[in-house]
Amino acid sequence: MTPSPTQVAIPDHCTLVSDLPGRIRMRSEHLVTSAVLRRHCRLTLYSCHWLVSFRINPLNGSLSIRFPDGQRQELGLLLKDAFELPKLVPAVPISEGHFSLGEGIKKLNSRQALRHGGVAALLVGVDLLFPIPAILLSGATALLLLPLMGSIIQHVRQRHDIPADSLDLGFSTVLISQGLAGEALVDLAIGDASTALQRVFLQGSLDPLARGLVDRLGQAITVPITAPWAGDKQLLEVKAGDRYKAESQTLIYLNSRILSGELTVFNRLVDGEWTPRLLRAGDCLQPGSFVIQGEAELEVELSMLSHAIYGPSHRPSGARLEQSRVQKGLGLYKRLMAPALLACGTYWYFSGAIQRSLSAFQFNPLNDWQSSNLASRLTAMAELRLHSLQVRDPDSLTILGKVSHVVISRSCLDQIGGIRPIEHPQPASRLAKGTLLRLLAGIQRYLVTQDSIPIWSSELSLGEDPLPVESLDLKNGSGGWRVRLADGQVFDVAEQANPPASIPHDHLNPLEIRQGDQVMGYVELRTSPDPSWIELGKALGELDVAIHIVGSGKREPIAKMVESLELPDPSNIHGEFGWAERLELVQQLQADGSGVAYVGYVLNDMPAAFQADVSISVDVDDDSAFSAEICDVVIDQDAAWIARLIDMSRRLEATANSNFGLIGITHLLSAAATASALINPLQTVLLADLPLVLAELRNLAVIANLKGRKRFNYPRAA
Repeated sequence: MTPSPTQVAIPDHCTLVSDLPGRIRMRSEHLVTSAVLRRHCRLTLYSCHWLVSFRINPLNGSLSIRFPDGQRQELGLLLKDAFELPKLVPAVPISEGHFSLGEGIKKLNSRQALRHGGVAALLVGVDLLFPIPAILLSGATALLLLPLMGSIIQHVRQRHDIPADSLDLGFSTVLISQGLAGEALVDLAIGDASTALQRVFLQGSLDPLARGLVDRLGQAITVPITAPWAGDKQLLEVKAGDRYKAESQTLIYLNSRILSGELTVFNRLVDGEWTPRLLRAGDCLQPGSFVIQGEAELEVELSMLSHAIYGPSHRPSGARLEQSRVQKGLGLYKRLMAPALLACGTYWYFSGAIQRSLSAFQFNPLNDWQSSNLASRLTAMAELRLHSLQVRDPDSLTILGKVSHVVISRSCLDQIGGIRPIEHPQPASRLAKGTLLRLLAGIQRYLVTQDSIPIWSSELSLGEDPLPVESLDLKNGSGGWRVRLADGQVFDVAEQANPPASIPHDHLNPLEIRQGDQVMGYVELRTSPDPSWIELGKALGELDVAIHIVGSGKREPIAKMVESLELPDPSNIHGEFGWAERLELVQQLQADGSGVAYVGYVLNDMPAAFQADVSISVDVDDDSAFSAEICDVVIDQDAAWIARLIDMSRRLEATANSNFGLIGITHLLSAAATASALINPLQTVLLADLPLVLAELRNLAVIANLKGRKRFNYPRAA
C-alpha cells in the first residue's frame, strides 16, 4: 500500500500502533528477538541530530519516537536505516544474548535428567489410572535407580568419599522393598525436575563460552591476504607476516602495521577514543580500530590467539573468595553426616526398624538447601531480565556479594554521562551564537550520511540545524578535520592541547576552529558522569566497596572529571592504563583474597574483565557487542544497578544462610515424625517440599522493589 503524503512509511515487518503529530509508535517482533538489531536501531536513532527522543521496549518490541513536525518526510528514511543492518564487514557471529531453556536442554545431562524424570512421572500417572502390578512397578523403579547408582559408584572411585546422593538411593531402595514403588517414583520425579534445571542454568566457568565466541569469530571472518600468496584466510588461520588490504569501513581485528598508503581511523572499540587519526606507512593499528577513509596495505604482527584482548586461557575460581559459615560447614557435613546416616539407615533396615531407616535416609537437608539457593538466584535473574539486565551465570549473583573493589573503565563514564560541548567564539569572528556547534553537528551528519559512521553518537550532544557540509578531510595529518561547507566556506577543526588560559581544558582538550589563519573560536568539551554514577559512588561507600577508575588518558583530566563521585582515596584513579596495566591492577587487588568486579566494554578492558571475579559490561550500542558475550553481567545505562546487584547478592546470601536453619529444622521434625510412624512415606516425601516453598517466599521478599532501593546499609554477609 502506498502511504499518503502525511503518513510515515514504516518497514514491512513493523506494525503501526499510533501516528500522531510529532509522535509515532510501532511494534516489531524483531526488536524482541534480535539484540543486534536493537543495538543498531538505537545507534542509528541516537545519531540523528533532529530527533527529539525515542524509547525501545525489548519486552514487547515497541518503538516510540518523538520528532519535529517539519521532519516527518525524513522519518521514513531514518526508520529504513534503523531497521536495516549495515553490511560493513562480514557478519560477526555474536549470539543474541538470550539464554533459553531449549538451548540448555540440548546439553546431554539436562536431556537425560528430563527424560528420566518424565518416565518416572509417566509411570506414576499410568499407575493412578490403570494400576500396574506391584512387581512390574517395583522393577521399573529399580531400573530408574541404576543411573543414580552408577553416578554414586563413579563419585566414590574418583573422590574416595560417600556423596549425599547415596541417602536418596537408600531411601528409594527401602520404599521399593516395602512395596511402595509409587512413592519412590514421586521422589524421583521431583528430584529430576530440580536436577534438570540445575544442569541447564549452572554452567560453571565461562571459559568455554568465551573460547567458543573467539572460535566463531575466527572462523566467520575472512581476511583477503595479498602476500606471501593471494587468497582468503579465516581469521584464526592468519599468521604474523601475512599482508592484506584495508579500506573505508574495515574493522581491524589483528595488530597490524601499515606498509603503504594512508588510513583515517578512530580507536572507539579499542579504548573508547573517538578522535580521528591519520596513519601512514610504519604506523601500527590495534584490534578494534575502524577505518573511516583511505586505503592501505597492512602486515599482520600477531596471530589472533596471541592477542590478550581475546581472552586468557584461565579464569580465577570464585572458590578462592571467603565463604559463608554455612558454606564452610557443608564440607564437614558431606564428609561426616552422609556416611553416618547411611550406616545408621542400613543398620536399622536390616534390624527390622523400617521407619527409623526411612527417617535416617530422608534426613538430607543439604540438597533441599542447594535447590532453594538455586531457585532464589534463578528468580532474581528473571526479575533482572524485566529491568533489561542480563546475568549469564547464577553463580555471579553469589560472587557479587563478596566484591570489595569495583574497577570502572573511564570509557563507561563517557558513554553514561556524555560530553557537553560549550562554544567560545572569538569576538573578532562575528559568528552568530551556536554556529560552532552547528558546524560540529554538520560534521556528524556528513559522516552518517556518507559512510554511516557516527563517530560521536550519544557522547557528544549537538544541537539541531547543522551546517551543510560538502566535503570532509583530515587536516595536514594533525588529527583534525578540514571542512568545506556547501556555501564554499572552509574551516579547520582540530584538538588544541595548549589553548588560551581563558578556555577551560580540565577534562578534555578543546577543539580549535579556524578559517584560514584566523581563529574563529573554541569548543570546550566538558565531561561529567551521569547522576547514576554519583548515586553509585555513594551507594558503594555505604556498602564498604572501593571504587577504582582506569583510563588510557592522563591521570589529571580523569581525576578532574570524576570529582563529582567524591572518591575517598584519590590514589584509586589510574591514568595511562592500557590492557596490561588494567589486568595487573585486578591481579594486585585479588592478591589478598579480595573480590573484584570490573566494569568495561572496550577491547582494552577485556583481559582485566576476564580476570576479575565478576565482569560487568555496559550496553552501549554496537560497541559492547563483543563484551556482552563474554561478561557475566550486562547492565543498561543506569550505573546504580551495580550497587543494587551487590546489595541484593549480600541479602540473598544472608537469607540463604537463614533458610538453611529453616530447612534443617523441618527435616529434623519430618525425620522424627517418620521414625515415630506419625506420617506415612508419601507424606514424608511431600513434607520435604514445604520448607522450599517457605524459603522461596523469603527470597522473593529480598528481590522485591530492586530499582527503588536508595540506601544500602546492610552489612556484608559473614
